[in-house]
Amino acid sequence: MDDKKIINAIRAGDSQSMELLMDKYSRLLWTIAGAILKNSASTEDVEECVSDVFLHLWLHPDKFDSKRGNLKGYLALLTKSKAIDKLRQNKREAAIPLDEDIILKSEDILENLIDKEDKAQLMDTIRALKEPNKEILIRRFFFEQKPSEIARALSLPVRQVENRIYRTKQQLRQIPSLNRGV
Repeated sequence: MDDKKIINAIRAGDSQSMELLMDKYSRLLWTIAGAILKNSASTEDVEECVSDVFLHLWLHPDKFDSKRGNLKGYLALLTKSKAIDKLRQNKREAAIPLDEDIILKSEDILENLIDKEDKAQLMDTIRALKEPNKEILIRRFFFEQKPSEIARALSLPVRQVENRIYRTKQQLRQIPSLNRGV
């Protein structure tokens, strides 16, 4: 069955034609989604992305316009779009938010280094840092992640992460009341 017949059958609500379409294009869509999500997502994320593409076509078959291209290209483009959305979502979820809870969880570490006045100044200083330096500092000193782990999480070279840690520590050393603990 060719793509025109398949899409017309899907528009008519024929689930068997949807299965034919899935058999025909699943491997291609998995390859596209897998290439985009290769280092930042699980197999389940790739599977979810491909499933979302087929579900989108099933729920909105009229959005496919044969005058603008073929079904294979439409599905490939839709997969690329869904995979990029998933990649962005995963990066957002991986980012560590700076809030009071993070600082409070690490209070035991800071308790030995800095008194309460200096804690407030340290929090203000950390909040004033620009991204990604703020997140790198939090990951390194509050969550004790290695530079290589931070680099993977933020998609940065390890050397750049190490340099940013060094420069940020230098900035913090400029604050007289903080320079004894950093």
